[in-house]
Amino acid sequence: ICQKREQGARDLPVTPLRVAIYTPQVVSSRHGGTTFTLNVMSVLAREGLDLRTFSAQETNIPAVDSYHGGAESLTPVSVEAESLTLNAPGSFQLILPDTRFSLRLRFDQILQAIDAYSPDVVIFVGFMSPLAFKFYEHYPVVGLSVHALPPVAPVDVWLSADPQRSVVHWSGVPAPQIFPFSFRFWPAGQATPVDRSSIDLPADATVLVTAGFRLSAEITAPWSERVLAFIEAHTDVHWLLIGGAEELSPAVLPQHPRIHRLPPQPRLETWLAMCDIYLNPPRIGGGGALAMAMEQGLAVLTFANSDG
Repeated sequence: ICQKREQGARDLPVTPLRVAIYTPQVVSSRHGGTTFTLNVMSVLAREGLDLRTFSAQETNIPAVDSYHGGAESLTPVSVEAESLTLNAPGSFQLILPDTRFSLRLRFDQILQAIDAYSPDVVIFVGFMSPLAFKFYEHYPVVGLSVHALPPVAPVDVWLSADPQRSVVHWSGVPAPQIFPFSFRFWPAGQATPVDRSSIDLPADATVLVTAGFRLSAEITAPWSERVLAFIEAHTDVHWLLIGGAEELSPAVLPQHPRIHRLPPQPRLETWLAMCDIYLNPPRIGGGGALAMAMEQGLAVLTFANSDG
């Protein structure tokens, strides 16, 4: 990747590589893009590389209500600094702008900060960002997508979990080289299961579980109808929804004595550990909840070519 086509590309230095990581949004360790970023940072810090991480906090837009173009809205989220920890010894610098300023100004500030750092390589952890095009003009760029698809951005190398798949050629974006890379998640080990009696689940029930912050938009018919029919046909089955399921329309998923809805849980792995099957709705994502469920020994059911 250091053989960039542009003039002035540098050879690999003798000193430790200077690595800049950019991710569009930093939130907390429960946020997929933040988690992937922390994991990459942990690996690089453990290797003793010179490392700085940047984010323009792209979804934090002042007066966000003025930007709505449809029915959906963005809820500004704050950074949970206490959760931004590495999984390995080492330190890091995280450069975040003041979100009271415009996004355009923050883009400029981050670009100036990265140029001042003068990295040997930029790692883009995300799916899309206007800044990725600027990085590509000046630096070798490695892309770690937060989805199962390559990023919708120019990168020299795509870290792909499935190198046998053909690369999606996004219109106007050069095709990256594929490098096999399946190391997205940091092992956490077996968790102590939540006691089923705490939510009135029978000890001998077969428990399906689905987790996510956007379940109210992701659980739709006819998928929900098929799951509901399965529950009706099997009286020992309970379905646990963890996350944003409270706003689900009764027309999509009516109230049911064996469907349990919980808000997001800070230690999701303890809830997964007491379930039997992870049931994934039709969605495109990074597969974080699926990976956590598999680590806890659950069987996972998902659609092909989608999340997980």
